Amino acid sequence: MHVKSISSGINTRTILQITLALITLAFCFYFIKHEGFELQQSIQLISHAQWNWVLFGIVVSVFYLLVHAGMYVASFSSIQAKISLGSALILSLKRSFISVLLPAGGVSSLAFFTQAIERKGISRTKIHLASTIYGITAFGSLAIITIPAVIILAGTNELSTTIIYAVATLFGIIFLSIGAFRSFVKGKYLFKLASRFFPSLITFYEELMEQSYSKSGLLLTLLYSISIEICGILHLYIASRALGIDLTFKLALLGYVIATLLLAVSPFMRGLGAVELSLTYFLIQSGLPQIHAISVTLLYRLFEFWIPFIVSVFSFFYRKDHLIMRVLPSFFTLILGLVNIFSVLTPAITSRLEALKDFIPEQTINFSNFAVFIAGIILIILSTYMLRGLRNAWLLTLLIAFISMIGHLTKAIDYEEGLFSAAFILLLLYTRKNYSLKADKKLFRNASTYLISAFLFIIIYGMAGFYIMDKKHFGIDFSFEASFRYLVNALVLVNNDTLHPITRFANYFIHTLNFLGLGLAGTLLFLGIQPARYRRISRTEDREIALDLTQKHGSTSLDYFKTYHDKDLYITRNKESFVSFRKVGDYAVVLEGPVCSSPDAVKSVIEEFENYCAENGLKTLYYRVDASLLSLFKSLKKKSIFIGQEGIVDVQTFSLEGGEKKSTRNALNKLQLAGYTCRVAEPPVKDGLIQKLKAVSDEWIDSMGINETSFSQGVWNSAELKQQVIVYIEDPEEKVVAFANIIKDYAAEEGTYDLIRKTKDAPSKVLDALMVNLIQYFKEKEIKHLNLGLAPLSGMERGSNLPERTLKFAYDNFKQLDHFKGLRFFKEKYAYTWKDKYLVYSNDLDLLQAPVIINKVGRT
Repeated sequence: MHVKSISSGINTRTILQITLALITLAFCFYFIKHEGFELQQSIQLISHAQWNWVLFGIVVSVFYLLVHAGMYVASFSSIQAKISLGSALILSLKRSFISVLLPAGGVSSLAFFTQAIERKGISRTKIHLASTIYGITAFGSLAIITIPAVIILAGTNELSTTIIYAVATLFGIIFLSIGAFRSFVKGKYLFKLASRFFPSLITFYEELMEQSYSKSGLLLTLLYSISIEICGILHLYIASRALGIDLTFKLALLGYVIATLLLAVSPFMRGLGAVELSLTYFLIQSGLPQIHAISVTLLYRLFEFWIPFIVSVFSFFYRKDHLIMRVLPSFFTLILGLVNIFSVLTPAITSRLEALKDFIPEQTINFSNFAVFIAGIILIILSTYMLRGLRNAWLLTLLIAFISMIGHLTKAIDYEEGLFSAAFILLLLYTRKNYSLKADKKLFRNASTYLISAFLFIIIYGMAGFYIMDKKHFGIDFSFEASFRYLVNALVLVNNDTLHPITRFANYFIHTLNFLGLGLAGTLLFLGIQPARYRRISRTEDREIALDLTQKHGSTSLDYFKTYHDKDLYITRNKESFVSFRKVGDYAVVLEGPVCSSPDAVKSVIEEFENYCAENGLKTLYYRVDASLLSLFKSLKKKSIFIGQEGIVDVQTFSLEGGEKKSTRNALNKLQLAGYTCRVAEPPVKDGLIQKLKAVSDEWIDSMGINETSFSQGVWNSAELKQQVIVYIEDPEEKVVAFANIIKDYAAEEGTYDLIRKTKDAPSKVLDALMVNLIQYFKEKEIKHLNLGLAPLSGMERGSNLPERTLKFAYDNFKQLDHFKGLRFFKEKYAYTWKDKYLVYSNDLDLLQAPVIINKVGRT
């Protein structure tokens, strides 16, 4: 039954998406296998190429990517739409990547990645229209440069049958595309045929007819496209010059056209294999030796394909708060540490080392080796702290990465490791805002006296030791200056050629200095990267302030729980607002948002609280945030994910009349005929009734097999329930079978309840009877709305991102979440409107940990 329920929940679109994903994955494996050897050969070629030309080729590749983005900007401007160059660049890169993996990728990729542009207010119709203009123009510019190439080839009798077929196919595609577009625009046969199978095209057609076009935008799109072709020709020319081969510009033009023609008409994978084969064959026919032709082709493919492809991969997680960008710096910190250690332990390249000795003393080279080795050890330690987002760990990693870069160059001209260190430094600078957690200043202050004492002891011990020792131990009469110099060398583990211990005592003395230096450095490192520790201070004064602020400024149903005993309270400096949260691990989980004296103060309160958390080594999650606050959190660079909806009952208009309520009416009538009675107990509630309610609560907890959870709801508390209104149902023997306690709701004209529990043997519709009587109670009190609380994960029509779509799929298909569906079904019988609720977080790594954190936060 479980398998069947999952299968039935998957629609045709999902099946098609899964099928496409599997096909794409298969193409990906084929692609890597097919092009792996080419990539290796390209990397080997770079080491022998002329670096000035290679650098020029890379610059052209970057320009090539920017021109692609500019072409998208122009294609959108041609239909009176505007997108930024940055958005266009990301769109271009993502489509470039997927075009490699899709059949007819150059065309089919134009249908993908529209959501980011849609969020900027541009309709999907306009996006597809701009993409169509982009695609047709790309073929058009290729046709423009193909014409002179064909004329040249025809004049030299080099026009092969393959090229003729490719040219014919290209022009056929262009004319068919234009003809199909005209037929569609004029509502002729193609439109009628397409709309018969795809009725949604009618809406697309109507928008298309209303669309105006900019001739200057179309012309600019064509100019950008021609610029892309020129970049391709330059790539081929630069590749030949980088390898010392004199290739004329005419041959570069012809070679590019031939290769690109086959790419344009290739059915899949951007002409991989066909491009290399055709270009190599043409260059050989043009008089280049085979090895030269292959070398030029491979380097050309590096500029024209591999560099853009690698950049396109990063376009999927370029955001600084992306999960990959949160994990990558920590991972590369570990990798650089290992690289440093292995670089020191493996022999240096002799020729480089000999060349280095002409400029740098051997002692400096030895010190560089030592510094790189120690830096490697420290980086391995820091990698864990980097993952936690500590600011001091980031600063120290940045410093040590710079030391590593210099050290690799000054120990053996290891420029490969130096370049890796430099690239890592750029990554650290790019992701610097991900590291905001402060170090534990209190720990450092507490240890400062011991550190100063230890430092003074080491200085006195070392200086005095060297100064009073005679020639018997070292063969040197130490001056004050020499004692200090040798002490520093010993503390940082640097050997000195002029210092030679003669006796065992002298060796022991040097080793103790080495040990003390390591110990002091290790202690400083440990104290410097320890995250600030949150120390809970429970003050009665804070809770009294929070209660007073809630009474004055409370505005939601959850405000009641913000002063609960399980919460920590942050009172703002002006004492006019507070934030209710609970610490779980490294996180401060905030219930909803702050209670503020004014709606205008919410942003400043959150910023103040965020700084407080950073000072105390805490990251933040905001649970059950209302949709009205999302724009505010977005302005603070926060992200959100949908977690469910709160049901709201219109108390004054609620009625059991009508066909929809027939089953509920019948069930309530049966309960009444069976002798079940609903009663309301006003505070103070008698002890006898409290005992009966306690028995119901205990039986409910036992039958559900769960523990009570708090945070966004209450737990059993006899003292509290005595002071609350209780709505309960008794059987004919006056046994309580179900109850609900009414709590204070700070939302205007709204009421709510907390615990709603029943016995194991209670009638099936007893909770419906309880709910109807709750609604009746609030109606008598002239309260307009009843808040039914959260229905987790329900109400999501279509996820706006991958995490939300994953949650929706789990909610729709996983049997373990069926109880959420039951809760939604129950509340839907009464709710007339629903409020979206969200979890707000800082980055994808926080989201990954959020389920565990939220699960823990409610445990009592």
